[in-house]
Amino acid sequence: SEYWTQVFVQNPELGTLVLSPEEWMFPISAEDAQATARRLVAGSVSYSHQLDRLRYVKQRGVLRCLVHDLTGMWSPDQVWAALSELAVGLVRCATEVVWAETCQRYGASGLFPATIVAYGKLGGNELNLSSDIDLVYLLPDDTDEATESQVTKALIALGRALSDRMGRGALYRVDTRLRPFGSSGPLAMRWRAVESYFKNHAEPWEQLAMIRSRVIVGPDLDAERWQELRGRVVFRPARGEWVID
Repeated sequence: SEYWTQVFVQNPELGTLVLSPEEWMFPISAEDAQATARRLVAGSVSYSHQLDRLRYVKQRGVLRCLVHDLTGMWSPDQVWAALSELAVGLVRCATEVVWAETCQRYGASGLFPATIVAYGKLGGNELNLSSDIDLVYLLPDDTDEATESQVTKALIALGRALSDRMGRGALYRVDTRLRPFGSSGPLAMRWRAVESYFKNHAEPWEQLAMIRSRVIVGPDLDAERWQELRGRVVFRPARGEWVID
């Protein structure tokens, strides 16, 4: 393709990756992708250079997936899973980069306090080469207004960091419209508010969308809390006739 021709012109060292099986035959994991991105980001000289390094890691990771796909070494579901793992690792590192920039710019501090839930193909671990990523953001219940404002600024910046086109293109198109109340709702909501929404207001299609959802950024306790909420919403034992209609 024209795109990958330009990638090789831009990064001739990637030709070595294609010609050296020891460089691409091992599996892709979110942890490895995040660690690789962190190493390159640590040596970057500016915020824009950090975002460029993330895009390079994506190019390298997608190329590995393409080699496995075109040679038939991976089945389609293995390719989708690898692309999903790559995306999770890059979203995690991008979140770190953006939060560090936010802390420096607005005087925030501490670890990134929000939880990021992936829906759709990323939530189902079946991302393809042209997929966008559906993200929903949750805040701790005790978040004060000042922290909420800082986190919201960081999440807006994260959307730009992932979606804006640079010399290597964009990382991922981000869609946040699956959040409670859709585009008319706040970008991030507290956990209790989200749980109340799904208990009292969620439409059947929103309940269906939760089937393919999982926490990709956040502590294990939040991942467990989301799975419990998902279980109550998606797999509850009875539904009214209006839902079936």
